[in-house]
Amino acid sequence: MFPTAILALDVSEARRALLDCMPQLMAWGVNRIILTHIIHVGRMPEPKWGQHDYLEQDFQEVAGHLRERCPGITVEVVVGEAHDPADELLSIARDRAADLIVIGSRSHSMTRSLFLGSFARDVVRKTDLPLLVLSLVPTFSPEAGFRSPCEDMLRKVLLATDLSRHASAAERAAEKLAQTGAVIDCLHVIEPQMRLAMPRWPAMARAGLSELLDSLQRAGSRDGQTLIADGETAAVIARMAAEGDHSLILLGKHGQNWIEGRLIGSTATRVSETALRPILIAP
Repeated sequence: MFPTAILALDVSEARRALLDCMPQLMAWGVNRIILTHIIHVGRMPEPKWGQHDYLEQDFQEVAGHLRERCPGITVEVVVGEAHDPADELLSIARDRAADLIVIGSRSHSMTRSLFLGSFARDVVRKTDLPLLVLSLVPTFSPEAGFRSPCEDMLRKVLLATDLSRHASAAERAAEKLAQTGAVIDCLHVIEPQMRLAMPRWPAMARAGLSELLDSLQRAGSRDGQTLIADGETAAVIARMAAEGDHSLILLGKHGQNWIEGRLIGSTATRVSETALRPILIAP
């Protein structure tokens, strides 16, 4: 499905949680992981002499440990420097023919919704490759630091679709995941203005979801169901994922009304901020 994955890491204690998720990607067909760190070169000051070499050595050690945990997977290291880390990450991903980008988003407080940093927001907004966003939650344990709820991500998938042509990338990604036998539920959210504008839309949406679910089950998915709910799309997706105990949310980045991606506050970003579970975004 996604033979080459590029994983963006920093040097904080949070990276351990992301690395703990990497064995999960073997079920996604990943056989090559590129560990990437981008040194942010600001206006003042420039990176210190020797920083690049130190980070290169550090990440090579991390790569060695990852090879031991993921036998058979090739692990490479790229340490870059850029004024815009998100652009550099995407450039490296294209140069290395990556099929999937993996980033973390850190929760700053257990009492507040997840907050994506500027780097994660930029990657979500700019990516033209499938993007897996892993939420990082504090554990209050000095040893662990953070954890990511990424256990068995393909156990139960929630595919959120607006049923437009713009959702086709997410639906194609769902067909790939269906080949693993994952349970995939298909969700469509009807916002108030849509129900007012098209009173018969719920019936039409139900028919479209049924057709989509049939195609996923032919591809190998099992026991999925169709779901229709009213409300603000991002909030409904996060709520339905929690109530349904979904292990992964799959959605597109662009759409005719609810996933535009033009603004930092797009639905894809808002779901990543609030769902507190892995999000696969298919641009």
